[in-house]
Amino acid sequence: MNPPQTSNSVEESNISLLRNDMQIYESEQFEKEPFLISLPYEPEAKVDEIFDIDSSEEENEESALKIYKNQTFQTWDDAETFLKKYTLEQGFSIRKRRTETCIEDGIEVMHKISWKCSCASKYKPKKVLNLEDQQNRRSKYTGCEWKINGNMLKSSLVVTFTTVENSHNHPMSSAPSTTIAYNRKLGEDMIEFVDFCVTHSITRAQNIGQLLRGKFPSRKIYKKNLYNAIQNAKIKLSFKNELDASNLLQHMYSLKTNDPR
Repeated sequence: MNPPQTSNSVEESNISLLRNDMQIYESEQFEKEPFLISLPYEPEAKVDEIFDIDSSEEENEESALKIYKNQTFQTWDDAETFLKKYTLEQGFSIRKRRTETCIEDGIEVMHKISWKCSCASKYKPKKVLNLEDQQNRRSKYTGCEWKINGNMLKSSLVVTFTTVENSHNHPMSSAPSTTIAYNRKLGEDMIEFVDFCVTHSITRAQNIGQLLRGKFPSRKIYKKNLYNAIQNAKIKLSFKNELDASNLLQHMYSLKTNDPR
């Protein structure tokens, strides 16, 4: 026969049962609601990582643009933009020498483009003159062999440089840097995107720079040019808002004038 339990032993037994119940409850809650791990705070990307370094702010900066065979671009416009930047930095000019198109689903599609140096041709006089009377004139045409062939295959849907002849037989421009500043400007499509961002209350240069990086991955973005584009977008937006307010005021005034009451 078990001895009778005292009041203290009964309380200890109840406390023990309560603790067991709490442990079971906590284990069930752990299975249903796992711990949330707090990740360390990561600051936003540095501005220098978003923008390209302005070449006008650094001396003796070498061109980062390289041209090579099998280089690819998303569109023909991207390829021509790249070639324009490259030739300006190198100090020479190019021309389209040949284009080939094909019809796909009733639409004319560019298939091939050939670019050559502007000095590629050789001077051929239209008429033969007396050598004694002919002046000693120099032509810019030197028969330069620099040439790029671009091709867009139906299977790839990208522009590829299939031929790259990257050699010249004439000196480059002595001061190509005079035209590089123009080349650093944002394109019209990028300016339209900046206007769109400012119109929708995105005005921080860092945020717009990140969006531009995602939308135009192959284009360079310089801080000074982006800041100018943002300020111009703000001015255009302010003028538009003032014009809208003026039009609204004129409309309300006309309603008041035409109101017979």
